[in-house]
Amino acid sequence: MTQETSSKTKSFLMGCGIAALVPIVLLILTAVIFTVNNRPIKISIPSHTVPKDNGLDWFVRAADAGKRLSPTSDTNGPNWTMADYKLFMKDNAACFAIQRQALTKPCVNSPSRGITGMAMFKVGAKIRELARTLQGEAMYYEKIGDFGKAVDSQLDCVEMGVSMPNKGALLTDLVAIGVESIGMHDIKRKLPKLNPDELAHAAARIEQIRKKRVPYSEIVMEGGYMTASYWIEIFNNRKTRQELLDPRTWSQWSFSSGPPRYFDGLKFAFANKTGIVNQILRFS
Repeated sequence: MTQETSSKTKSFLMGCGIAALVPIVLLILTAVIFTVNNRPIKISIPSHTVPKDNGLDWFVRAADAGKRLSPTSDTNGPNWTMADYKLFMKDNAACFAIQRQALTKPCVNSPSRGITGMAMFKVGAKIRELARTLQGEAMYYEKIGDFGKAVDSQLDCVEMGVSMPNKGALLTDLVAIGVESIGMHDIKRKLPKLNPDELAHAAARIEQIRKKRVPYSEIVMEGGYMTASYWIEIFNNRKTRQELLDPRTWSQWSFSSGPPRYFDGLKFAFANKTGIVNQILRFS
């Protein structure tokens, strides 16, 4: 064998060795990227304390104390007589008393963290019904000509709505907006019918209620904490980690508005999960 032939043979063998090595290096690199991007997330999400005597719990208690639907919830409401209104007021006396006590308590939402932390899903409907009950009280006072008390009932409802979003996320705020809207319904028509003392009282209450309003930035921030904690729980879940290891399940992680797309799921499987959570927190 000539020196030239030997040199060519060595070059050929080296090329074969490199060609065989490339897939191995790529496989190792892929495994490293996947492992790093799917490592357990160790990010601490800020939290807050909730008072033991919490106004939000009192609102729920008031809702549970309601014994009769308001005229706006009762399908026969438009046909109510004064006897119906009086029965409504009598049956819901405890509900009204508890709700007014609630307004004297600090109202703070529990930290919404993880999959099971979205408490407002459970109580939102109850509090909206409580708002309609206060609306029914205002309707009763209007019917007997006591516009001062009618406006006070509506402002109780508005104050409840303004108080609710404290340390809450967007879902809480959406419920609160609905509660405020119920309280504000048709209130302008009643204000001109108040005497000077009643009007001054209403103005003072509105000013106090304004001071309870939570900046929207706090709601967005708490929403970010809630969303980030949800995804941390999902990403750190053993079942999720097993699915991300299995190419057969990648299509279910595509998050496409249309049919699931495999390559979208593949990109998600290799995405940096810690980076995703940090991006959520930066946005909030």
